[in-house]
Amino acid sequence: MAGMSAGEFSLSKSGLELIQSFIIVAEELNFRRSAERMNIDQSALSRRIQKLEHLLDFPLFERTTRDVSLTPAGRAFYDENSRIFQNYSKSIETARLVSEGKTGKLHVAHTAFTATILMPQTVALYQQK
Repeated sequence: MAGMSAGEFSLSKSGLELIQSFIIVAEELNFRRSAERMNIDQSALSRRIQKLEHLLDFPLFERTTRDVSLTPAGRAFYDENSRIFQNYSKSIETARLVSEGKTGKLHVAHTAFTATILMPQTVALYQQK
């Protein structure tokens, strides 16, 4: 199969798992430690990386019996995708804070009466939460 263009690569759950597996191997540069970190079998991890390389149609790693290193293309792929996953994790945390009411915007309408009496008390209570 020929390599895929950027728009053709599926970001399905399995596609994200392949990229996450790649990121961990790129950080560890060791398949055994990476597999342990992911709680999967080393051969399963190797198959994931091989599948990703096949889909992309270029090698991500240079492998010997003793060493694993990133190819120049692998380094570029790591740099871009590690930023994406960092932003993804940050977006989850941001959305969680919004859903819990701990961040975001609060729009309040009030009358002149509430501005001097009720509003200061209400804002103080809101800030305590």
